[in-house]
Amino acid sequence: MNERISGAMSELKMALETVQALSDKPFGRVSITLPRFAFQYFLKPVYGEFCERYPDVQLEISVTDEAVNLLDKGHDVGIRFDCK
Repeated sequence: MNERISGAMSELKMALETVQALSDKPFGRVSITLPRFAFQYFLKPVYGEFCERYPDVQLEISVTDEAVNLLDKGHDVGIRFDCK
């Protein structure tokens, strides 16, 4: 499971780096949905620093353990874990 979490966070980092490469100063809204566990352990500890570093990026964060259809809900990024 740890490898999956690392992979998901790596994908999020790559997405943010891609956005940054498009502009000298990233801006806009990014909608993220992720389970409570991922929010508590991975996003919450870096949230403040992210907001300071990228003040023109508005993070819209949805914390839910339920499966979410990204297109229906309008999310840009979704992190989920497959426990099979």
